[in-house]
Amino acid sequence: MFGLKEVAEGSRPLLDFVHDKLPQWLGLSPDKSFTLERVHPETIRQRREFNGAKKLFLDMGTFRGFHLHLCKLRVLQNGKIQLFASPREAEEFHRRTSAS
Repeated sequence: MFGLKEVAEGSRPLLDFVHDKLPQWLGLSPDKSFTLERVHPETIRQRREFNGAKKLFLDMGTFRGFHLHLCKLRVLQNGKIQLFASPREAEEFHRRTSAS
């Protein structure tokens, strides 16, 4: 999903929120039935590993989500998207750029 603000779902489970909104977003009839499948648990686990690094960039206002298909953190720095394959790499970049 792209273009959703962080915690747009409020206190509702994300899957329920998406299930309710999808017909509106796709211009489907509200009574159209469909099934949503969850993201692979391995991808979820990999993204959770970035939680600490993600918070650093959220606090700076530079977090831009995750790269499509790969578990890479996306950050906008000086007008350029930076991709990080590991939380450690992202945290080191944050230390270097926030120190200057």
